[in-house]
Amino acid sequence: MNIEELLAYSLDNILNDEEQRRLEEALASSDALQELRDELFAMRDLLKGQQVETCPGFVQDVMRQLPPVETTIRQIGFQTQLLRLFPRVAAACVLLVGTAYLGISTNDPLWLSDTVVGLQDISPEDAYTYWDADSFME
Repeated sequence: MNIEELLAYSLDNILNDEEQRRLEEALASSDALQELRDELFAMRDLLKGQQVETCPGFVQDVMRQLPPVETTIRQIGFQTQLLRLFPRVAAACVLLVGTAYLGISTNDPLWLSDTVVGLQDISPEDAYTYWDADSFME
């Protein structure tokens, strides 16, 4: 902590013994620091006697300028509900796609990615063979 900070903390009397000793040594060796201390004490004494003027009805005036609480709560509530719903919808979509994939792959043992993707490359003889294999499976 530097000396100016120690001086500021000394205004509130919150220095420990070591910090107080460092401040006193610095004040003894520096006229500029002593002038700063005197200015700070003078400002503190000047402000000590000041009273804050209260304005009756200030809180009511501010509250009248604010939007109704119900409107604010409804807007925040709707947006929050949408944000809370998004992860659930995403998880449901992943679960649905995963279930569909497992259903397709387990119900048809002949299902392969080559047969799904490469249907345009199947010759008529292969198509007849696949057709004939499916009739035996049932």
